[in-house]
Amino acid sequence: MFLIRIRWSLGVTLAVIGLSVMKSVDQDTAHFISLDKVVHFSMYFVLTFMWAVEGLKQYRFRWWRYNSVKLSLIFCILLGVVLELVQLYLLPDRDFDYYDVLANTLGAIGALIFFRIIYGKVEHYTS
Repeated sequence: MFLIRIRWSLGVTLAVIGLSVMKSVDQDTAHFISLDKVVHFSMYFVLTFMWAVEGLKQYRFRWWRYNSVKLSLIFCILLGVVLELVQLYLLPDRDFDYYDVLANTLGAIGALIFFRIIYGKVEHYTS
């Protein structure tokens, strides 16, 4: 039952991991760099927002529900950093990019700002 409840967030997480380790396609670098950062921002925006909402709907693990915003932010930022390190050390055709980490982090923070606009303070939902 627990895995059924979080299936969409897990699916998006696996998609982000898959796209991050996929072999890069040669593109016109000037145009692709700006689009690449928008894609990074968007992926981590959606990922962080989905995990925050999933945690808010969680009743089985109360600690997750009460800390869903912080946990989703920490998880998604760490995932972005770990995937960039995997690209640096384990994938010969991929490179570590600090700007990717920055775009991922800004996407995660933007998602939590959007989450607060939509849901307000989490305390209202955790009582």
